[in-house]
Amino acid sequence: MRRISRKELKIALIVIGAVCVVSVCAMVAALIHFKPAPQPEFTPPAFEDAAVEGVLEETDELKALGWSKLHQEGMSYTVYLCGGVLINEQNQADVWFYNEPKNESWLKLRVTDAQGKIIAETGLIKPGEYLQTIEFSRAVEDDESLAFKVMGYEPETYLSTGAVSLKPAVKNK
Repeated sequence: MRRISRKELKIALIVIGAVCVVSVCAMVAALIHFKPAPQPEFTPPAFEDAAVEGVLEETDELKALGWSKLHQEGMSYTVYLCGGVLINEQNQADVWFYNEPKNESWLKLRVTDAQGKIIAETGLIKPGEYLQTIEFSRAVEDDESLAFKVMGYEPETYLSTGAVSLKPAVKNK
């Protein structure tokens, strides 16, 4: 067995030290370069000021506006909404957005145009509440392609309880 000289030991320690320094520098550079993007802070949606507490029953007037039940398998809530949008001169429409009393989700309605721009949005409505009218941020053309998206939130935590979308028929008065 050969004995290692002091000179060889110094060289080995210098090489090992250099490898350690290079490794630490590479790790620091990787952490700086690949640091995770900051997550935007979540701001809970506000509750709808115009929401009315009450039970809605299907009427001929609501049927004429295409008021119907929206529920997909696996959804934890049922919502009612008009599939026909009749817009008045003030860029408002009666949608009769209704959150059934038996639901356990807070609901919100968002309306987007063909480019995905939000043109109307409600606040949260609680189970047993409804919102009759929404206001659009701009004029909407007859037969314009719009999308309604209903989003459900778990009370207190604001975790998603799912979403459902539909494409309404649009007419101006």
